[in-house]
Amino acid sequence: MSALDPERPPKNYFDVINLAMEGFVEAVKVGAEQEKRAKLAKKNLTHMKEVALIDPVTGLNNRRVLENAYNRLRPRSDRRRSREKTEPLSNSIVLFDIDNFKGVNDTRGHHGGDEVLQGVASIMRKRAREPDSLVRYGGDEFAMVLPGTPPDEAIVLCRDIQDLAQREVQVTLSMGVAPINMHETLEDSLEMADRALYDAKEQGRNQVVICSELPGQQP
Repeated sequence: MSALDPERPPKNYFDVINLAMEGFVEAVKVGAEQEKRAKLAKKNLTHMKEVALIDPVTGLNNRRVLENAYNRLRPRSDRRRSREKTEPLSNSIVLFDIDNFKGVNDTRGHHGGDEVLQGVASIMRKRAREPDSLVRYGGDEFAMVLPGTPPDEAIVLCRDIQDLAQREVQVTLSMGVAPINMHETLEDSLEMADRALYDAKEQGRNQVVICSELPGQQP
């Protein structure tokens, strides 16, 4: 007797107890199975969210991560500037790309181009610290958000990455650096870094350039 059957009512008190226990055990089993399915669904959802933020070629974060990484740093910059207005900004953003990447694809093929992208991403991981955010921004363009790294230190990191890219992947990189300012949005900082990247290209490529202000801003 595993369930209450109206055609066969329980004969005594013990039958009622047994039926109640069987019903309880069955309810626990159903609840446990539902909890298991809920945990699996939550795990799958978390995995899907993580995958949506990862570039499939390089394994770096994609550009969707940039805004969160940037916004986490702005309160830190605000606090430092409020304590001492003359203290230099301690966070930087870097935008860079591979020089003549079209030529790389033409000579090495698209598979070879992907290997170059993966090689550059690997170098970024080697030289980055744990809090740094590394992003494939799109195509052959990459970005780095560097907490606790002022622009002059970011230049040192960039030159190190450039040197390794030439030796290990046989490509050169043009790189633009900008400070992260509490008064500027992510778009402002990216515009400054992009302007610096453009200047690096204009100066002959394989350069690192800092842009400290947007066009039209007063020093």
